[in-house]
Amino acid sequence: MSVAVRITLTSLVLLLAGCSINPINSENYDSETRFAFPMLGEEVTVQIGETMVKGGAVKVIPSIEIGPESRFSKSSLTSCAFSPRPGIYPKRGTYALRDIKAECYGPVAIRTTLSDGTVNWNCVGQVFAGYVCMSPAGNFFAAIDGMRWDLTQGKDQVQLVEGIVVDANNLVQEITYSGRTGDSLRLHYRELRTSASQPDVSKDLQFDLASSSLVGFGNLRLEILDADNTQIRYRMVSGF
Repeated sequence: MSVAVRITLTSLVLLLAGCSINPINSENYDSETRFAFPMLGEEVTVQIGETMVKGGAVKVIPSIEIGPESRFSKSSLTSCAFSPRPGIYPKRGTYALRDIKAECYGPVAIRTTLSDGTVNWNCVGQVFAGYVCMSPAGNFFAAIDGMRWDLTQGKDQVQLVEGIVVDANNLVQEITYSGRTGDSLRLHYRELRTSASQPDVSKDLQFDLASSSLVGFGNLRLEILDADNTQIRYRMVSGF
């Protein structure tokens, strides 16, 4: 299952007690996903609200999504559970202790709590920097320094997703069909950059089909073959 979601790859500055052992062999998992729909000259029919044209490229990275009810196990060493901060975390490397094979995501802020996520005099909410790792069998555990804690609560709230890396070079342009009233054709343009310095753009477009069946925005040109208020049939003459 792949879900496009946005993440900022910023290291968390957290409180650690004692000597720190990093059990993760770090690697780079960034890759590029390109979009090119439809092909030039291809005749396409889509329904209202669906994508007519999509083009561009975006950096992605395998990630993990952690829900708010996830807890890692208590043990004989502690009466507390370990509660990860909910969020989306990128893949960072492989687990590298005691010949255990696992893919790890993070860093994740993990704090000591009771099994319901609350704190008391014993489980005071102390925060550690850790990773959430997945074994080849699909089992999840939290890795904090040299220790491991199995996921025992909220297993259905931990899933693999595809994260979008915040990058200034990301750009995806998209046109969706908004409908037709008389000779007035309505489209919607979105420009997704996932960059703090270059915000996303969204714009409604309107064209008069009585004037021409060829419509455009920027370099994009579409030949409208047929359109009503439920679907549109068209051909892309030139792309973004």
